[in-house]
Amino acid sequence: MDGVPRSPLDRLSITAVRSNETFVPIARRPFVARQPIAQHVTIDLYGCKDGASFCRGGFLSDLAAAMETTRHSDPIMHRTASGISGWLPLLEGCIQLHTVAAKNFVLIDIYCDRRFHSGKVLKLARSMFEPKQFEMKRIPRGLKHCEVT
Repeated sequence: MDGVPRSPLDRLSITAVRSNETFVPIARRPFVARQPIAQHVTIDLYGCKDGASFCRGGFLSDLAAAMETTRHSDPIMHRTASGISGWLPLLEGCIQLHTVAAKNFVLIDIYCDRRFHSGKVLKLARSMFEPKQFEMKRIPRGLKHCEVT
């Protein structure tokens, strides 16, 4: 065995340097699973029904309830020339929504410092706006927060 972990079950993480095409271990430390300190979820909804122009703050409150988070205040909604922008501050983060009514396009950004079921959020968004297509991305945040002092 050349010291390089061969499977995810290997509980040691090995730092190595390359020397003449072989790996030489220079330090061993216990394996630490990287858990995000927060998550950022983005949802893009394309070809939505007319909901892109009539969204109300209640939708953001429904998202917060689906995430089982605590609202910091009521949603703040603004009608703009292109659609609607909304923001709901949470004790654990925030939810933002932007619509482009002329394109039937909706953007939802959610930042939360604890885990939540993003599938519930997507289901609620799809039922509200009925998009023809959608994209959802989950971005773990702060993966190295335990390593940096």
